[in-house]
Amino acid sequence: REVEWLRQRPLQLDGVAGLETVVRGRVEGAPVQVRSVVIRRKGCLYDLLFVAPPETFEARGADFEAFLAGWEFLLEKP
Repeated sequence: REVEWLRQRPLQLDGVAGLETVVRGRVEGAPVQVRSVVIRRKGCLYDLLFVAPPETFEARGADFEAFLAGWEFLLEKP
């Protein structure tokens, strides 16, 4: 319940508009940081999440960034 909103901004993922949100909080007493990317396309909602302890969030964030960079909708383009 202790959530600190760090940023929220629009983004594009494979040409589709979405929303990125980064928050920091606690889960069962342990600190955690979450980056979520939400995309709605053709009646489907995609929730892509990266969750890590705050002390490793930035260092491991490159892996999630690479995942997003390679994201491709396989069915017809928007």
